[in-house]
Amino acid sequence: MYCDGASFSGNVDTPVPWNSTTTIYFRGLKVLNAVLQSLLDAGMKDASEVILTGCSAGGLATYIHADYVAGFIPPQAKYRALSDAGYFLDIPTIYGNMSFEEGVKNLLTLAELHSTQ
Repeated sequence: MYCDGASFSGNVDTPVPWNSTTTIYFRGLKVLNAVLQSLLDAGMKDASEVILTGCSAGGLATYIHADYVAGFIPPQAKYRALSDAGYFLDIPTIYGNMSFEEGVKNLLTLAELHSTQ
């Protein structure tokens, strides 16, 4: 569950110019919604068991969206979410700065991230 670099959370209506030749699209939340609808249309609405999982950045997306995805799961289904290595430590670099925290703050602004709840 990586998608747009923002763990299926990007929700920017207009493309973001990166430089003179590159434009970035942060529309992961729209992609997530389309995938869930496609799965429902393909038969997930009749599922008896559903597991949401991801590894590394996909594991982070699993943590972020587990409750949101639960809203798409049919009531009769047994639902579980399992993240494999989606936890990132916010520890100082060898230079003493907290680069992960800064990166997340920048991504929050760039991709217009907000709660899916």
